[in-house]
Amino acid sequence: DMFERGEVDYLVATDAIGMGLNLNVQHVAFASLQKFDGRRIRRLTIAEMAQIAGRAGRHQRDGTFGTIGLPQGGFTPEEVHAIEGHHFPPMSTIFWRDPLPSTVSLDRLLLDLTRPPAHISLRPAPESVDLKVLKHLVGDPEVQAKANNKDRIAKLWDVCGLPDFEKLGSEHHSRTVLKLWQWRISGDGMIDPDWFARRLARLDKTEGDIDQIASRIAAVRTLCFIAQRGDWLADSTGWTVQTQMLESRLSDALHTALSQRFVDRR
Repeated sequence: DMFERGEVDYLVATDAIGMGLNLNVQHVAFASLQKFDGRRIRRLTIAEMAQIAGRAGRHQRDGTFGTIGLPQGGFTPEEVHAIEGHHFPPMSTIFWRDPLPSTVSLDRLLLDLTRPPAHISLRPAPESVDLKVLKHLVGDPEVQAKANNKDRIAKLWDVCGLPDFEKLGSEHHSRTVLKLWQWRISGDGMIDPDWFARRLARLDKTEGDIDQIASRIAAVRTLCFIAQRGDWLADSTGWTVQTQMLESRLSDALHTALSQRFVDRR
C-alpha cells in the first residue's frame, strides 16, 4: 500500500539485482555490490550499479545512493564518479543468435541456433533455456518420429520458447513443453482446456508459507504466458483474465506473509 501511495523514501537493494519497481524512492541503499550471474559470483558492473541506483528520483528529482556498511569494500571513488556522471564503458561486442533459424529439419534448426556469428563485433549468445529444452527434446524418440515437416518443427521451436518461470531446469521443464507440442500438432492444434483448468485450480490456494506462495506464483506465470497465446489456447482472453486474477490474489497473499514475517514481528 505504501508503494502504491508513493510514501517510500528508502529502498534497500538486498540482492543487488535491478528491480522493476516504479516507486517514489529518494535513496537506494546497496546491501551487496555483487551478484551471481548464472556462472559465478562477481562484482556488479558500472551499468548495473547505475541501473539500481537510478531507482532513486526516477527523473523527477535528484536521488541518492549508498551502501549499508561497506559490502565488498563499498563503492570506489571511480565507481561513484561514473554512476553520477553516467560514464559507462563502451560496448565492444554484443551477443548474437540467428533470429530466423530454418525449420526444414531438426538438424538444420540446431545448426542455425548454434552457428557462431560472422561479424567480429558479435559473440555467440550463451545457451538459453529454449535451446537447452530443444536439445533435450531432440533426443526423444517421439519427437524424432513426429517432427517430420517444417510446420511441426516450427511449432516445436515455438513451444520451446515457454519461459521456465519455476526454474525447474531444462529436463523437467521439457516435459511441459513436450505436452504442449503434442497438442499443437494433433487435432485442432490447441491445448486441452481441461488440462489448463485443472492446473489453474490446483494453484488456487492462498494459504502456506512464503516459499509455497512464491512457487505458486511462478507456476501461475507459466499459465499466464500460455493464456496470452491465442494460437495455443482457445478462449485465451477468458483464460488470461482468470490467470491474472489468481496471480493477483497470490501476490496479495505473499505480501501478507512477508509483512507478517518481516514487518509485524519487528
